[in-house]
Amino acid sequence: MPLDEDKGTALHRIIRADGLGVVAYAGDDRGDLPAFRVALASGGYALVVDGPDAAEEVARIPGVHFSGPGEFQQWLQQLDDALG
Repeated sequence: MPLDEDKGTALHRIIRADGLGVVAYAGDDRGDLPAFRVALASGGYALVVDGPDAAEEVARIPGVHFSGPGEFQQWLQQLDDALG
């Protein structure tokens, strides 16, 4: 990633380049905040993986919250099974 780009600008570039209609972004720390904002601003979804060390700013992101990586992994498996 270029130095003047963060996860949000990268996600915005991907959305535009690929013409994505629906976006879901999963993350768990402050570095993900810009991408959460881009996903939500585009009408998409924030998938927040909370944990004991989660920053307060991350915990306040509106979206679907998971109690930790294990719960998120289980949700992804259920999604895969439903789509499969």
